[in-house]
Amino acid sequence: MDSATIALIGALAIHFGGVDQKISDDLTKSYPISGSAEQARDYSDWGVNATNAAWLISGAIYDPVALPFQYVGDKARGALTVGWKRQSNRLRPDKSDRLSFPSGHSARASYRAHSAINNLDGRYPMIDAALLATAAATAFFRVESGRHYPTDVLVGYALGDYMAKAIDSGVSFAFSRKQKEMSLLYNWRF
Repeated sequence: MDSATIALIGALAIHFGGVDQKISDDLTKSYPISGSAEQARDYSDWGVNATNAAWLISGAIYDPVALPFQYVGDKARGALTVGWKRQSNRLRPDKSDRLSFPSGHSARASYRAHSAINNLDGRYPMIDAALLATAAATAFFRVESGRHYPTDVLVGYALGDYMAKAIDSGVSFAFSRKQKEMSLLYNWRF
């Protein structure tokens, strides 16, 4: 089972278990790891920036053909996230606005981490693990900062993961097919 499916199952369990608010309250008030909401926001911003850098560097070095498609996919992910936020109209835990669901930071960090992992193509498993941990930490700190509920970040994470997989599958299909066609031309024997 992949991480996006696990995130969605977790979101459903939290939602139907009625513990979204309790988990959010516990993380923001009772057991903050970062020390403050401001520090948690800084950590979540750092996570987004780190996954962005990893995505762009890995794409430029290992998969420059996929990078423009991943960029378009990232823009589509952003538009989908914003549209979904406007439709859901969910009040944030800190009551700042009604754009809580799904978490844009979580979706962005997840998309970029999974795109970087796709670019690295299994070459560096420890970096893959660090990228997944960074995306997960970004989501965690969005809850701790009081900006999101757990279900917001879990669905955002899943959205980013699924979008990255869809783009990677499309690019892999399109270019592996062309590469096969080209190899038939170059390997033609009379």
